Amino acid sequence: MNFLNPDLLAASCTKLLHRALKTDTNQQHMTISERRQFDLGSGEQTNIDEYQRYVLLFNLENWYSQLADITFPTQVLELSRQDGHALKDCYDRIKEHNVHIDESHTFQCYNQLEASIPNCSLENGDGYFVKTSCRSAKDYADLDNLRSVFSQALISISGSGSSPFQSHSENIKMIAMSYASMELLKMRSAKQVLQNFMRSERIWHDMHLALAHSASNWNESIVVRQWVNIEPDMEFRCFVCSGKLTAISQYRHLIYFPRLHKNEVYLKHVMTQFLEVTIIAKLQGLFRRDDYVIDLALELNHNDNKNKNTCSCLEEVSLEGQIKKMWAVEVNPFYETTDACMFSWSTDATVLMPPTVTMSGEQDEVERRYEDVDLRIRHSPAMGCSSLIYGAWKNIMDEV
Repeated sequence: MNFLNPDLLAASCTKLLHRALKTDTNQQHMTISERRQFDLGSGEQTNIDEYQRYVLLFNLENWYSQLADITFPTQVLELSRQDGHALKDCYDRIKEHNVHIDESHTFQCYNQLEASIPNCSLENGDGYFVKTSCRSAKDYADLDNLRSVFSQALISISGSGSSPFQSHSENIKMIAMSYASMELLKMRSAKQVLQNFMRSERIWHDMHLALAHSASNWNESIVVRQWVNIEPDMEFRCFVCSGKLTAISQYRHLIYFPRLHKNEVYLKHVMTQFLEVTIIAKLQGLFRRDDYVIDLALELNHNDNKNKNTCSCLEEVSLEGQIKKMWAVEVNPFYETTDACMFSWSTDATVLMPPTVTMSGEQDEVERRYEDVDLRIRHSPAMGCSSLIYGAWKNIMDEV
C-alpha cells in the first residue's frame, strides 16, 4: 500500500521472520533462506552481499522485454552513477538541514527526463508514473497537497450515495487516502520527479544499495511509464514458486472493498488463467528457481468514462465483462523483504512454497499440495488499520 509505514510493519512482523519451519514427516520443505541460499538473519556480510545481488535481478531492465506487451508503455532513461550519488546526498542534506536544491543544475538526467515527458504522458493530461529501476518514491508526499487531495477524495466517496458505511469511518478514510496517494504519484514535470526522489527514503535506500557495488556493475535507470487509471481495489500481489502460481492477495490488504468481495470467485478465475497462461510462460527461466512475486493491475472499462464514480469500489456490482485489460505492473524478489500482503512468509510458508519430494538426494519439481490457488481478500473492515500508515499521513486522516 502506498502509504504504509514499513518500520511499523517490520516491527509487527519481526517475530515471524527467520523462524525455523517445521519439516513434514513425509516431505522435505525448503525454507525461504534455503531457496535463496542466503540468510539475512545471520548478519554475515557474505549473506548481505548475496541478497543485494539477488534484489538487483528484479530491476525493470531485466524483465521488461519479456512483458513489454502486457505492461505499461515505458521509456527507460539512463541514471548515471553521479546522479545516484546526488540523490543519496540530496536526501541527507534535505533531511538534516532542509535546504533548497536546484535540481536542474544538480542532476545530469534533468534535461533527458524533461524531454521524455511529452512522449510518455497521456493525451488527456493524466500524467505519468516515474520510478527508478527498482522502486518508486511512493513514501513521500507534499503534505499540503496530500491534505487537499485526500479531502476531495473523501467528499467524492461520501457523496456518492453508494457507501454502506459511515462517511468518515476508518475504512472509508483509508479508501480516500488510497485514491489520494495514487493521485500524487502522477508526475507532470522533471522538477516534480526529482523533488520527490530527493525526499524519498526508499530511493535513498536503493541508491545506497546500488552504489555499494563497483562502478562496472552500475546499472540504474529512471523509468517513465504511461499512466493508466487503476482503481485502488484492482491491484493484486501474486506469488509464483518453481514456476507455479501458489497465491494471490489484494494489494491494499488493510482495506475492505465491497466490490472486491462481491467478485472474489470471478477475479480468482480470470487472474489465475492470465497468470498461468500468459505471464508464467513469458518469465520462464528468468529468475532463480522460477521464483518471483508479480503485481497485477486490472483496468476497468468504466475508466474511459468521465464519471469515475461509475462502478465504484464501494458498489457491490459484478465485474464480469468489465475488465478492459490486465497489466503486469512489476516483478519483485521472492523473499521476506517483499511484503506478503495478506499472507505471511513464515506461517503461510507451505502455501507460498509448496513442499518438494526428495528422491535419491535430488529435488523433484514442486508438487502442488493444493488443487487451486489460494486467493485472499478482506471480507470486513480491519479495525485500527490506520495505525500502520505513515504518521504525517495518519494525522491528515485524523483531522477529519
